[in-house]
Amino acid sequence: MELLIATAAEAADMLGVSCSSVYGLIAAKPLGSIKIGRSRRVSVASIRHVTAASAGVELVEPRIERSGESATPEESEEVGDVLPA
Repeated sequence: MELLIATAAEAADMLGVSCSSVYGLIAAKPLGSIKIGRSRRVSVASIRHVTAASAGVELVEPRIERSGESATPEESEEVGDVLPA
């Protein structure tokens, strides 16, 4: 199961920056976050968007298929790929 949220320290590891930088990105709004009790959690989706934006690529979100539907082989290859901008 994939994580949906991460601690500031985990986000810092993912981004290769310091925790202070993560809190700065949260304050500047590029990183989406929520508060749980006294701690702050960062959305993993927003981490992906920040890294994609800084790399100059467009993210293609995975398509959620309804039961009974199947993607063609071409669509299956595209799901979740990162495409150049």
